[in-house]
Amino acid sequence: DRVRVVPGPERSVRGFLFTGGGELLPYLPEDVLWLRYFNPLEEHAGLSPVAPVRLSADMGLDALRANRSGLVNESTPGLFIETEDTPTDDEVRDFYTRWESRFRGVERARRPVVLSRGMKASSLGFSPRDMEYLHTLRWSLEDVARAYGVPKAMLGDIERITFSNVQTARRIFWEDTIVPQLAFYRDALQHRLLPNLGVDASGLSVDFDLTAVEALQASEHERAGRLQGYVKAGIMSVNEVRQELKLPPVPWGGAASA
Repeated sequence: DRVRVVPGPERSVRGFLFTGGGELLPYLPEDVLWLRYFNPLEEHAGLSPVAPVRLSADMGLDALRANRSGLVNESTPGLFIETEDTPTDDEVRDFYTRWESRFRGVERARRPVVLSRGMKASSLGFSPRDMEYLHTLRWSLEDVARAYGVPKAMLGDIERITFSNVQTARRIFWEDTIVPQLAFYRDALQHRLLPNLGVDASGLSVDFDLTAVEALQASEHERAGRLQGYVKAGIMSVNEVRQELKLPPVPWGGAASA
């Protein structure tokens, strides 16, 4: 948000301007590796994934502000009591004093109450609008998460959560979100950064090492089944499997099964 693109002739880029500390710092196009998502509305600007769901994000922010304002300015009682007569101020104060002495505090919670003749108590509860507040926040969160490809289980949503679906969510998150994002970076670095290094980049390639990502690795059960199938199909010998498992060879494991 602090970088401005300076357009050049014939849809080219003349340079970039960085705004920092109140001054403009110019950069030439070859000094910047410009990574951006395709924007059909503006050629010299990227399009954030959250842009299509900006209204959902704003709605969540508005809901938070409205709820905060409601808490600060809340004056709705949780209970109202009707009487046949109009009590005086002294009677009202006496009523609150006796009510708080009998029902205030954790040890007196849900204590039965006995009202005088002609008095009727009613609970106001929550309005449908108040009940919709949490649904609004949840919808905003899930809508933005969908735009970025984040499963609900990755957001700390423990509703109906199991170990199995958490594992599945982590794998989906990596396979459908992180890996494509890394491929986007890889291609940009390969085709736009390496040629500008001033060296022969014909034998160089860019890639990300994902071997340590647990979510992308097969479980021990899946790995054992795969290796067993390779041995039965004659693709690998027992000793080749043992070598992959970093185990010593055995005299009878040299030949693959026919």
